[in-house]
Amino acid sequence: MVYARRRNAFLFVLFSLLTLGIYGAIVIEGVRKEIDEIGEKENWKPSLSSWLIYFLGFFTLGIVPLVYLGRLNRKVGILGKRYGIKKPKVTYASFELLFLLGSLILIGPFLAFGMFFSLLYKVELAYKEEKRKALEEERRRLQEEEKRIQEEKAALEAEEAFKAKVREKLLQRKKDNPSPKIDPSLPYQIHLGKSKEIIASFSSKEEAVAFARKLAKEKGSKVIGE
Repeated sequence: MVYARRRNAFLFVLFSLLTLGIYGAIVIEGVRKEIDEIGEKENWKPSLSSWLIYFLGFFTLGIVPLVYLGRLNRKVGILGKRYGIKKPKVTYASFELLFLLGSLILIGPFLAFGMFFSLLYKVELAYKEEKRKALEEERRRLQEEEKRIQEEKAALEAEEAFKAKVREKLLQRKKDNPSPKIDPSLPYQIHLGKSKEIIASFSSKEEAVAFARKLAKEKGSKVIGE
């Protein structure tokens, strides 16, 4: 996990000297992990553990740790360019020159790590801002998706309510206007015009006449043979 923090180069070098490099290895191990996480998009190979480099330093007179730190500086410099950070400029060469040549006047390591930590802090801030914006964008997308789902659900519910209302009206209309029975055995039968086809049958004359008059009124015709 990336923690945007200011690191004091003077205290870092001082404590590293007092602890024979142990403090430095602890800090650089955390830095290494953060750089690997931030640089995940760069498809870099994970950096070696600073503890391995620390022990190799005893057998190489400090050459391996120096190269290792130079490479970390190069990675941070690349990340700085990715986020558009112009200052300070950190490269492999700038770190090595400041550390080696500056050591002649004692301030070289302080300057080298000062620039390294300063750029790293700015990169960490930019990375956290990038993550924050990505989370906000994802949250906004999820909210819009949820809103769309709710709108679709409301539309479906409205459609179902409309269909239910239509069905209810149709059932009510069917109750108010029931289909006439067609039974040749009933004594009173209704025919349409001169056709012999029976369109309704009733057991009583009153029902037959009422139905015939209603039908004639709807069709704009008249009843024959009341």
